[in-house]
Amino acid sequence: MAPRRPVSRSSTSCGCCLILILIVSSVFAAIGQVKATLALEIELVSKISNNTAISGFYGPGSWYAWLLTLGMLHGHTLTLVAEQARGREQEAEWDYDLIGASAYLVAVSIDLMNKARQVSSLGDEAGNSLLVPAMLCAERAVAVGMGSTVFTLATAHLRGPSKNRTTLVAAIALFFTFMASGFSTVAHEIMHKTAPVIWCRLHNDTILSKYDLRPMLFVDFPGMAIYAISYLPRLWATWEYWMSTVAAASIVFVCFLAYNSLKRVAARKTLARAATAGATVGLLVCLVPILAAPMAAMGAVKWVLTWLIFWWPVYILAWFPKMSIFPLSGISLLEMDQIAAFLGVIVVTLIRMVKGGWFLTRTKGSEDELVPLLPTSGGGQESTSGDEELEVDITDLDAQV
Repeated sequence: MAPRRPVSRSSTSCGCCLILILIVSSVFAAIGQVKATLALEIELVSKISNNTAISGFYGPGSWYAWLLTLGMLHGHTLTLVAEQARGREQEAEWDYDLIGASAYLVAVSIDLMNKARQVSSLGDEAGNSLLVPAMLCAERAVAVGMGSTVFTLATAHLRGPSKNRTTLVAAIALFFTFMASGFSTVAHEIMHKTAPVIWCRLHNDTILSKYDLRPMLFVDFPGMAIYAISYLPRLWATWEYWMSTVAAASIVFVCFLAYNSLKRVAARKTLARAATAGATVGLLVCLVPILAAPMAAMGAVKWVLTWLIFWWPVYILAWFPKMSIFPLSGISLLEMDQIAAFLGVIVVTLIRMVKGGWFLTRTKGSEDELVPLLPTSGGGQESTSGDEELEVDITDLDAQV
């Protein structure tokens, strides 16, 4: 066996320096991003006045209560996976955490559709509407709920017999978020016609980099993707599209005709080649809307994978205000309705945790009590021999009598 070559100290120090540089650069990049986010959030908060109508539905108490419900929902999935690993039998059940979280998400989606419709109806004055801050709160709630629903659907198969019920409830909630995304996209486009809208990160003058994944985490992305896909078939109804198709086919036909003529190819063969090339190009141009379907499928897969990877970081950041995820409602957590909403869910969570721990302890104790009562291989023989001795004693007693 060949002896190992000793690692030089210079290479080790270079590796440590590269790791240190990477860590320091990442920290500075994170600090810069946080500063930019805080500046944007402060500017957004400054636009909220006493006349801004924002429901307590988006207050910090309600928001924390919903996040806590989402945590219990995904924690329940881990519990079911642990029970399956232990070999415990499971029955199909309705997850009430999922139903409660989805009910909040459906209500928020309907509210977003209503607000986006009202803002869109204002036309050029849409950007000055007092409903815009409230619409932003609904957008952020729908975006986080959309990510949670996608993550739930991706992990539904881990729930064993309950996977079909989980898929049904999550799919209904996701359908409402898609509808809300479409209304939100239309409202943003109308607002952007007059001036860059600071409320909408996708619709201001910020130039996004090629590999920036943040737009996929916004509520607008599904609506924009669906709008783009639905727009492509409309090209068939425009005369400009068909004129472009004819022009492209004609150019290719003339080019092939001239090339084969210069090569002194037979006239019939030249005409056939030029016609084939022109018809092929024309057909490809006509099929452009259909060829966009694979690209749309790739975009959908990328969107799902983005949420699966970034769901938990987004969930953690959603607990912290001014991190571009927390709804900017201008409502204090100390208000009575917000405290009641948050404490109510906390009490339910504690009761469920205590009840779950008592149930596990009780189940374990019951199993321990049943162990001596279970028959063993030797126990049956001892019982049989005891019965025989009892019969002998009774026979002797009868003889004596």
